[in-house]
Amino acid sequence: MGGKVMYFGDHPYADLADVTLHHGWKTAAVIRELEKEIAMMNTNEFKWGVNWQQVLKSLIEDHQDIEDVEAKQVIGEWKSEVDAVCLSLKNMFNPHFGSMFRSYNNPTYFSRKLFRFSDIYTSRVTNFMQYNHNHTFYPRRGALPHEFKSWFV
Repeated sequence: MGGKVMYFGDHPYADLADVTLHHGWKTAAVIRELEKEIAMMNTNEFKWGVNWQQVLKSLIEDHQDIEDVEAKQVIGEWKSEVDAVCLSLKNMFNPHFGSMFRSYNNPTYFSRKLFRFSDIYTSRVTNFMQYNHNHTFYPRRGALPHEFKSWFV
C-alpha cells in the first residue's frame, strides 16, 4: 500500500524523511524558492556564465601540462576568469550563500537531502494540474563524471 501513497511536504526532514524511510510512501517536496532559482537559471546571463565557465575549465584542463612561460600566464588568466565567473554565478542567486541547490559545482546539503527523501519536487502543488492524474514521471539519467565530457553539462 505504501508505494501507492503520494505525500506532499515542504521540508526534507520534518515532512518527508519518516514517510519515505518508515512507510515507503512516494513523496513530493514543495519548494517555493525553486521559482526564483529557475527564473535565474533561464536568464541569458546565467546560461552564458555556466557555458563560458565550462569552456574555460576545459581549456585549462587540456593545456595545463604545457611548460611554456607564456602558456602558463594565459592559463593563469583563465583561472582568474573562472574564479570571477564562479563568483558572478553565485551572486546571481544570493551574495551571501549563492543558490540553495548548488554550491559551486556540487549539490548543497539541502539538495542532497531533498534528492534522497523526495521522489519529485516542484515549486507549487498546482504545477501538477497540467498533467493527467495517471501521468507517471520518470527520472532523468544523470551523467557521472567518468561517462562522457560535454560542453553543456
